[in-house]
Amino acid sequence: MLTFIVILLWKRILLRVSIKESKLFKRVVHEQFPIMKHEIDCRVVIRKNNIPGKETETTGQKGKAATRRDRTNLEKEKGINLIWSDNRQHLATVNLARGNSVYGEKLVLKEGSEFRLWDPFRSKLAAAIIKGLNVKLLPRSKILYLGASTGTTVSHISDIVGNSGQIFAIESSSRVARELIFNVSSKRQNITPIIADARKPREYFSIFDIIDIVYCDIAQPDQTVIAVENCVVYLKAGGILLLVIKTRSIDVTMDPRKVVKQEIRKLEQNSFSILQTLCLNPFDKDHTMVHAIYNPKSSK
Repeated sequence: MLTFIVILLWKRILLRVSIKESKLFKRVVHEQFPIMKHEIDCRVVIRKNNIPGKETETTGQKGKAATRRDRTNLEKEKGINLIWSDNRQHLATVNLARGNSVYGEKLVLKEGSEFRLWDPFRSKLAAAIIKGLNVKLLPRSKILYLGASTGTTVSHISDIVGNSGQIFAIESSSRVARELIFNVSSKRQNITPIIADARKPREYFSIFDIIDIVYCDIAQPDQTVIAVENCVVYLKAGGILLLVIKTRSIDVTMDPRKVVKQEIRKLEQNSFSILQTLCLNPFDKDHTMVHAIYNPKSSK
């Protein structure tokens, strides 16, 4: 009897947490990223982990007329969508490797396209987009990704830039890189995995083009210096740097806000102009996304 009561109480707690997360996500989306209006919210088929026979249907909160009306520049310019699933709004990208789920995310089938739900609690880029990141990830973009890990965010960027773009994914751990290769890059022709130390950018062996965007997500005390050195070698003039500042990895004793200001000064001293600084709470505590543009001084 006691066990039954404990289980019942636990289920009620989980339900409250789920409702709270749903309300939080909805509030953040509408208050801080109101331009996201491409909502595919008619009847859709949800497929979890690609398990045959596990498809279920859910009904969104708007009709087909609203869906047609909501086709905005967001879809055209960023390749990012806001869709309804299980009566909640989710970021999503059109799956480039149809039928493949990278990290257990739901696949949503709609009007001949397959969408992958993009979890902001698993991807700092998704969190930054919800918090108002204003950057264009366009087809044909060349992106250098430092700290690719197992490929969660890399795979969504791959969806956005398409087969005409290219992602050079740097990962120093061979064990983690095996998962990246097996689960992600082997199924997507626009990802080039590189097992290398990000501190030695001139030793990368597979970068064959100038880079439009450098994305840095590494947990090192000198993460800003590493990002800058990679930009000096590969990033084009006027290119974009997206730097995730992990304040606790830099100095656990210092106020996170002071750490962010300290790292921003380093960027400004190395020819970067800061466009945006976004705190990623509540998705990632003590993490800040810095959106900067690279303006190297021309040699005389």
